[in-house]
Amino acid sequence: QRSGAAAAARASGGANSSIYPPFAASASAAASRQSASSHGIGGAGGSEDRQLAHAIAASNRDITRDQDDEYYKSLSADQAKADAKRREEQERKEQEELDRILEASKAQAEEDDQQRLQQIKEEARKMLEEEPPQGLGPEYETEVAFRLPAGCGKSRVVRRFSPTASVSQLYYYLRTCDEMDDVKRWVLCTQAGMEEVKEDDERFLETLGLAPRGLIIVKDLDA
Repeated sequence: QRSGAAAAARASGGANSSIYPPFAASASAAASRQSASSHGIGGAGGSEDRQLAHAIAASNRDITRDQDDEYYKSLSADQAKADAKRREEQERKEQEELDRILEASKAQAEEDDQQRLQQIKEEARKMLEEEPPQGLGPEYETEVAFRLPAGCGKSRVVRRFSPTASVSQLYYYLRTCDEMDDVKRWVLCTQAGMEEVKEDDERFLETLGLAPRGLIIVKDLDA
């Protein structure tokens, strides 16, 4: 009986050993395949994620670079406008300063001319002989009419001189006349033939035919 029980036990143990080990191996293999499959899918997904992340980062860099370029272009344009405005303002100030200097120089020149003119008038008054009283007769007085250039305000002025006065007296008198202020260069001419009579001419007025009265023309040399 014990011998039969042992045989039965061995038979039972043999049967168990022949059933369970193949099932365990199959489960282990299935788990391994599932694990391998899982790892394979996960690896591919990680690679795609990394590629996508790289692409997004590259796109962001491109966008940032484009934005930077636009910013610097706008900054450069603003800077150019600001520089142009500063130059314009500087040029305006320089022009105003130049105009001020020119205006001051012009005013000074006019003042100098006026002072020089007054000095000439004063010197001429000192050299000019007194006008003879009217009614003394042709031996003591002659009336000379001066035809003035255009733009003098008057067409002529008249003054009495001594018949024996020199031509220089005519020049002295005209230099004292305000009507001649704007005539810078001039010379006297006789009515007949428009002969020029210079200031250093030593002839008397009666010798020139200007007594007892006469007409002499003032010629503007710049007209």
